[in-house]
Amino acid sequence: MAVVLESLATLSVLGLGTAQRNISAALVVVAQNFQDPDVLTILLVGALVMLAALMVAGGELDKRTAREQSRPVQSAESAND
Repeated sequence: MAVVLESLATLSVLGLGTAQRNISAALVVVAQNFQDPDVLTILLVGALVMLAALMVAGGELDKRTAREQSRPVQSAESAND
């Protein structure tokens, strides 16, 4: 059970990191294709808002994982008794 929870925590962290990784690619596209500085500003503000939302989501996932790890593991033999 601990292996499953550990891999679940790893997948959660990887998922949150994946949500934030394409900001640099978006910055390259904006810098090469748009002359209006407001586009860059909107992109950066959006990235900061997304980072804040991901931090909140990460905290909630951490709480959920901690609850799952503190729950006692019931073996199959004791479940049949």
